[in-house]
Amino acid sequence: MDKNKTISYQNDSSLKINTLEEMKKESIEVPAKLSDEKIAVPFVKAENEDLLEQNLSKLNKQTVKRMESSNLLYSILTSSFELMPAGREFKRSDLAKVDEFIKNDQILFGSEYQYFKFTPDKKELVYTQVANNIPITDGTGQITFHLDNDNRIISYEQTYAGPVKVTGKSRELISEKRAVELLYQNSEVQANSEIRKPILSYHRTLGLEDLSIYGPIWYVEVKTSNEVKIKLVNAIDGSIIKDMSNRTDATDSADEATDSAME
Repeated sequence: MDKNKTISYQNDSSLKINTLEEMKKESIEVPAKLSDEKIAVPFVKAENEDLLEQNLSKLNKQTVKRMESSNLLYSILTSSFELMPAGREFKRSDLAKVDEFIKNDQILFGSEYQYFKFTPDKKELVYTQVANNIPITDGTGQITFHLDNDNRIISYEQTYAGPVKVTGKSRELISEKRAVELLYQNSEVQANSEIRKPILSYHRTLGLEDLSIYGPIWYVEVKTSNEVKIKLVNAIDGSIIKDMSNRTDATDSADEATDSAME
């Protein structure tokens, strides 16, 4: 189906209404409340000072290895701890144990990270570094905790973007609702899928040897019958971000880190 032929472009209001109607016809579930609000957000910059490497000696009760190829720290805990009882589903209240672990200086720069998501099938708990009250979701500032079959946290990986500061003036963003519409119009959402609520986040747009620049994006999870795909929309110009070659996702690096750490 050529979706563009079914949408009226007479004005922005009709575009939104017709787009959502077309999505409904294709059995695409959309969050009940998608905001039309257009907020303004600045870019941020982070200085690449390799602070994980410089502070490794501060960590104790764990075996730590720094992966030079991916700026990744991998740690196996000396004593695992329970996130939740085996067989029980995850609850947000379970995070208290993880937060306590972080507060006890078991994680470098832990105060700069907040809970982002839990993935039961992968047994992974993800925290992301926060900049300007917005999470960095491209993997360059991330902690991924790994659970065993008894739901005990046994290891983690960490990346750290570095100290982050606002740079330049704030720019008006497209709304989360518009981001969802653009994904559909660009054939990024298939029929019979579920779109989860978009999350405003930062994504690295420029990476230099000693400095990285991060711009605002809409991070959108799209669930199909057999997988969850991550879609990214530039929150300033609405373009779909497909080139992930510059993304350093700590989650995707898990197998490599585990193998190297055990050598």
